[in-house]
Amino acid sequence: MKLTVIGCGDAFGSGGRFNTCFMIDTASKRLLLDCGASSLVALKAQKILAEKYNVATDVWSVTSYGELRREAQEVERWNRLHPNEAPKQTYIQQVLEGESGPIIAATDYMKAFADGIRPFIPKGRTYKALGTDGFGLSDTREALREFFSVDAKHVAAAGMVALARSGGITHALVLNALMLFEPRWHEIRAGAR
Repeated sequence: MKLTVIGCGDAFGSGGRFNTCFMIDTASKRLLLDCGASSLVALKAQKILAEKYNVATDVWSVTSYGELRREAQEVERWNRLHPNEAPKQTYIQQVLEGESGPIIAATDYMKAFADGIRPFIPKGRTYKALGTDGFGLSDTREALREFFSVDAKHVAAAGMVALARSGGITHALVLNALMLFEPRWHEIRAGAR
C-alpha cells in the first residue's frame, strides 16, 4: 500500500480550516480521500451508521458538482447530435455502474447545487441532495449545518430513511435513530423549528 498526500491547507483562506486530500494505492484499488469540509461530515455520518446501526456505507468525494453537470450536458448533447453512433456515457454513469443503494449528496453549498446532477443519476437510484441555503442564519459552519439539517446526524438520518424506503432496513430502526439523533424530532417535523 502507498499513501500520497495530494495537498493540504486552508481551503477557505480563513486560518484553521485545514482540508487534506490523500491518494491510497493498493495492488487492486486506487482510492482518493478528499477531506474537504463536507467530506468530514460524511465520514462522521459513515461512522455513526456503522457503529450504531451496522449499516455499511461508502463515502465518495465530489470535487465539483458544476463540472459533473457540464460534462454530463456535453455528453447528452453529443448523443443527441450523433443518433447513429453508440451513445457515450457520462462520468456519473461510469462511476455508478455496478453500484447500488441510495445516494445522499451533502454539501455546504446550496442544495440546488448538488441537485444539479440529479437528471444524470442512473434510473432507479434514490438521490437526496442536502445543503445549506444561506450563511447569514448561523454564526459558525457547524451551526449552519445543523440549522439546514446537513450535519453528520442528519446525513446519517437521510441515508437511513432512504434505505428504509427501499426496503433495506426497518422503519422502526429509522424512527429509533431519529429520536436519538434529535430528541425534538417530532417538534421539528411539525414545523416548530
